Amino acid sequence: MKEKQWPPIWIGTEAFHTIGDKDIQVTVLQKVLNKHLSLKDYGAGIKELRFIAVAMPKDDTLHPDDTRYASRLHRLSLWRNLDYEQAIDTSEEGFLQMVALAFLKAIGEIPSLGINRFNSDAFYKDAAQALKEEGYLQHSAA
Repeated sequence: MKEKQWPPIWIGTEAFHTIGDKDIQVTVLQKVLNKHLSLKDYGAGIKELRFIAVAMPKDDTLHPDDTRYASRLHRLSLWRNLDYEQAIDTSEEGFLQMVALAFLKAIGEIPSLGINRFNSDAFYKDAAQALKEEGYLQHSAA
């Protein structure tokens, strides 16, 4: 049996059913980032980046914000909670922007992780530019 092939930059969600189908569309953000960016252009420190946007009620304790770096695999996994009430009330486009902004905030924390051989400042700048150019940061200052 073949092992699942992950794209270098992977974006997914963990969402409560009240979010509806909005969370299914986050793969478009993944496609944009993988189209415009290549992790190897920023160094060898991160070869896989996985981001999971969490949209769960505030009383959920099973899905805290989390950051894990597997140095042997050069894999960075980031889980970040979205504002649940806002996620429910927003449109599909608004939800995608929420995820895009949460992604940028999370990757903005990469320098504090001490990952060697990765130009996180350039990666952040280029990711923000790609998301903005593709229209996923319409109402932000990113």
